[in-house]
Amino acid sequence: MIAVASYATRNSWTDAEGKDVSHPETTPGRISFFSSMGPSADPETTGPKPTVAAPGEYIVAALSRNAGALEQGTLMDDGHVAMRGTSMACPHVAGVVALMLQANPELDPSGVERVLELSSRRDEATGPGPWDERWGFGKLNAPLAVATAAGVGACELDRDCAEGLVCQDGTCKEPAGCGCSPSRQGSGLGTSLVVAIVILALAHGRGRRKGRADA
Repeated sequence: MIAVASYATRNSWTDAEGKDVSHPETTPGRISFFSSMGPSADPETTGPKPTVAAPGEYIVAALSRNAGALEQGTLMDDGHVAMRGTSMACPHVAGVVALMLQANPELDPSGVERVLELSSRRDEATGPGPWDERWGFGKLNAPLAVATAAGVGACELDRDCAEGLVCQDGTCKEPAGCGCSPSRQGSGLGTSLVVAIVILALAHGRGRRKGRADA
């Protein structure tokens, strides 16, 4: 089970009426006030929770035609609304996990969690880690997570890397003087290909949304 924390990435915008909206109490980069603190009630069974933090405040999302009353100032236009919540953070992680499974279909649930743990980003806000009761293992890092799933990104042990690569200084690399080719994408080229997967997937998603809007 992946438990997702939320952190802020936006605190101001211009709403549908042209008014400037600001939430100075929200600091981009910091944990959201509503994000639940860990650990779980039974950490021996669940492992450390939360697992990872993702953007969840404020996120510009598609507006449902069945939406009820909106928080004042959150309507961006006829089809979008600024929202916040762990329900906004979780889709970020779900999308990245889908890309991870595309890069490595053999990942099982525990493998998915391990990749998220290894690839999460730490900064001044999260603290040094490795785990925090509010941030989990850190902030979601999409490109590194997909590269790690493919065995060409972050690592802790050699077994985290694709065949032909070894774990050195937390990164999967070719052994010195090896000149070998890993079974999955190679260290340099492989990372480029994995990042390309992320970019193409995002571009495809934007294209589909634009097509629906034009229709």
